[in-house]
Amino acid sequence: MKHTVRSFSLGLLTATTILGITYYLEEPELPAPAEPVDAMGTEEMIQQIEEDGYRVLTQQDVQSLKEPSQPEPSEPDQHQADQVQEIYVYTLDIVPGTTSEDISQKLANAGLIDEAETLEQYMVVNDYSRFIQVGQATIRSDMTLSEMAQAITSK
Repeated sequence: MKHTVRSFSLGLLTATTILGITYYLEEPELPAPAEPVDAMGTEEMIQQIEEDGYRVLTQQDVQSLKEPSQPEPSEPDQHQADQVQEIYVYTLDIVPGTTSEDISQKLANAGLIDEAETLEQYMVVNDYSRFIQVGQATIRSDMTLSEMAQAITSK
């Protein structure tokens, strides 16, 4: 029995050694890329990225999202003075797993922001989307994007 076990273990050692040598000496075969990246133009890359569900922003778009927009001062006319600006208050319930896209959509549906994408992109570009705080946040219609993002997050 002793000789049988030794012979078996010697056979396993030999087979493992042969497989190891074959593995390390053989050249790996890499699949050829379907289309070289250099062959794609900028417009084709943008189109492919947008087809995959992503958004492409120019450098100017990124800068405009980073800088808080300040309205240009204008002279109030009589018609504007007669109008009273109504301020709406919305209590936003944030549960675990809520994304910046969900929050932006809720605020757009409530009429506090014009477009959901604007707040969502602002939160992503300025790194607020990683710090969404679970709980309730009070959002007013007269808040800026920065103030809304700060109310929603812990940043």
